[in-house]
Amino acid sequence: MLAAILPTLPVGADAAVPAADRAFAAALNGSPVRVLQAKDFKELKRGTIAGVELPDRCTLRLTLQGLTQLETVSLGELHFVQGDGVSIDIASRTGEQREYVIQIGQKRYAQASRLLTSRATSCGAKLVGPPPIVTKGG
Repeated sequence: MLAAILPTLPVGADAAVPAADRAFAAALNGSPVRVLQAKDFKELKRGTIAGVELPDRCTLRLTLQGLTQLETVSLGELHFVQGDGVSIDIASRTGEQREYVIQIGQKRYAQASRLLTSRATSCGAKLVGPPPIVTKGG
C-alpha cells in the first residue's frame, strides 16, 4: 500500500518511512487537485493525486494520475495554506508561482490541513491571511 503512496521507496522500506510522512501522504493521496497560475488563476492542469513523495522534510512531490511530470512544491516557500472545510488551497509566490487547490473532503480535511500547515511552517513558510478560496473555472 505505501509503495503506491510513496513510489520512490524501495519495496520493503515502509518501516523506514517516518509515521508523520506516511500520515501526510495518506491525507493527500487520491484527492482531486487543480493546478493554477497564481498570478491570474489560469488553470494549468487538473487531475487526481496518484502518488505523494517527501524526498526531504520540506519538499512535496505530487504525481497526478495520467500525467508523467511531477508537481514539486517547496513547503518552505509557501505563501499561504488555507481551507474551507473540504478543500485546501496552497500557493507559492516564488519560482513558478503556482497555486494548488486540493479537494481533500471533510473526513480528511482537519488532519491534512494541520499536517500541511505544520510541515510548511517548520520549513520556514510565512503563512499569511489568504484571499478567499479560488472557485472560478469549475
